[in-house]
Amino acid sequence: MTRPVPRGVARRQIPLEAGLTWPTLARLLGRTPPPVPFQDPQVEWLFCGSVGLFRAARRLGLRSGDVVLLPAYNCGSEIDAILAAGADVAFYAVGHDGRADLSDLARRWTPRAKAVLVIHHFGFPQPIAAIVEWARSRGLWVIEDCAHSWLSRSEGRPLGTFGDIAVFSPRKSLPIPDGGALLPGPSVGATASPLEPPDWRHCLRELIDSAGRSAGRPFGLPLGGALRRAVRRWSPGGLKPLSRLGSQEDFASVAPRLNWRMSGVARRLLCATDHDELVRRRRSNFSLLLERLPRCGGLRPLFDELPAGVCPLYFPVVSEARDALHVRLGEHGVDSHRFWRWSHSAIPAAEHPNVAALRSQLLVLPIHQGLGQEDVSFMAEAVGAAAR
Repeated sequence: MTRPVPRGVARRQIPLEAGLTWPTLARLLGRTPPPVPFQDPQVEWLFCGSVGLFRAARRLGLRSGDVVLLPAYNCGSEIDAILAAGADVAFYAVGHDGRADLSDLARRWTPRAKAVLVIHHFGFPQPIAAIVEWARSRGLWVIEDCAHSWLSRSEGRPLGTFGDIAVFSPRKSLPIPDGGALLPGPSVGATASPLEPPDWRHCLRELIDSAGRSAGRPFGLPLGGALRRAVRRWSPGGLKPLSRLGSQEDFASVAPRLNWRMSGVARRLLCATDHDELVRRRRSNFSLLLERLPRCGGLRPLFDELPAGVCPLYFPVVSEARDALHVRLGEHGVDSHRFWRWSHSAIPAAEHPNVAALRSQLLVLPIHQGLGQEDVSFMAEAVGAAAR
C-alpha cells in the first residue's frame, strides 16, 4: 500500500540522476574546449570508467605477480578491471565514512605491491597528498579513481592531478550517453592500444534512457519510466546498457568495449556544459538537504559538512533500516539507491567490518543539477516521513 505524500507538498518525481533535456541537446551546436583537467593533450577519451582502469593498469606496465592495493570499499568493477589487465589485488581498510585508513594501508604493503588505487568516494577527497607521499617512499604508482569526483578539488588542485594516472567517469554526473577519461602523468608511458568509435546503437540507447529520466508523467502517464524500461531491454550485440553494469555483473560485459572511445555526442555535451554552474547547484542542493534532513529513526548523513572545493555526486545517508527506507522513499516519488551493496568475492569481508556496515546501511539521495530548492525541500520532508 502506498503511503501518503508529506502533508502540504505536491507530489513530485525526484530522479536519482539528471536527465537529458532540449536545452542540453542545444549545446551540441556549439564548440567549447575541454574543461580542466581534461585540457592535457595526452588525455584518453574513453567509453566508461571501467575501460579507464583497465587501460591505466596496462599503461603502468602491471603484470602477473604485481599487486595493486585497493580500498576494500569499492564497487567491484575496479577489481575486475585490474585482474583482467593481469595484476593481482589486495585490500586496505577504510573508516566508517569510507575514508582510507592510512595505518592499515601501510600494513598491507609487500614487495609485490606496485600501485595503490585511491577512490574519492562521492566527490569527497581522500587524504591524497599523504597517500602520494607514502607511495613515493615505497616506489608505488598512485592511481586516482575520480569516477565520483571529476569536478572536485583539494588544496586548490583538481582531484586526479595528485597521482601518476587518474580515471574519470563524467557520465555519472552529466546526462551524456557514455564517457570516461584517462589522465596520465608525465612519468607514464605511451598508450597501449588504439581506440575506435563506439557502436552507434549503444549511444542511441543511452541517450533515450537519459531522456526518459526527464520525461516525467505527462498527462498522468508514466511515459518516462516506460521509455526507460523498453530501451533497457535492448542489447544490440548482446551488450548490456551502462546503467546495468555493476559489481554484481562480470567483467565480460565491459570487455568488448575496452578499446571504445567516448562518443562524439558525449564529448561535445561534456565540453559545452557550464561546469561552474553545475558545481554551484550540486553544492547548493547538498547544503540545503544537509540543513533540512531530519535526524530521526536512526538516520544520519555520512558527511556532516561540505568542504570547500567538493562537488558532491550524491547525498549519502546511513540507516540500519536502509532497505525499508529505500522502498518507502520510492512510494513518495523519491529515487534512491542502495549504494554498492554487492561485495566482490575477492574481498575478505570478515576483515573489513566498516565496509560491511556501509554495504548494508548506505543509501544515496539525489542532489544533481536538475533539481531546484523546492525539489530538495520536498525530498527532505519525504525522507522524514519515510524514516518515521
